[in-house]
Amino acid sequence: MTHTVCLGNVKVIVRGVGNVPIQASPYYISLKNHDEKVHEAYVGTNHEVYWRKFKDTYKSIRDQGFQFGQQFPIRLDDHDVVLDGHHRVSILLLLYGSDLVLHVRKGQVYAITGKSHKKKTFSNPSDYHKSHPLILYKKPFQNHSGDRKPRMLSRKA
Repeated sequence: MTHTVCLGNVKVIVRGVGNVPIQASPYYISLKNHDEKVHEAYVGTNHEVYWRKFKDTYKSIRDQGFQFGQQFPIRLDDHDVVLDGHHRVSILLLLYGSDLVLHVRKGQVYAITGKSHKKKTFSNPSDYHKSHPLILYKKPFQNHSGDRKPRMLSRKA
């Protein structure tokens, strides 16, 4: 099953609370407000190490764009709740805003576009590909040549 979801509609699991909008995540709040104490209160043990890694990940995505792959996936359940990638989703929200669209196949984000549209569900991924170009932003809405147009991803047949 393939579908899209606006980043602003994604939820995360917060210990002791349950599913909350990504904007209410301790990770997002701490990053947005540059508030290490919020992060520390939620993470607890080894906070300094996790905070440093979180900030390094932020800088990497900001400077080099989001890198797709198995090493650092974003996984969502059927209700668009983040199962893996809370930090990465928080960073994407801060850098690109809530209208960023995540393209999800079999629970994993495989593409990101900058134009928001209503959530659609496709049972056949090829139907989705026929109607939506896949766009990857290497830097905030810029391609390698530096102009403001997004670079199209090539698709293997």
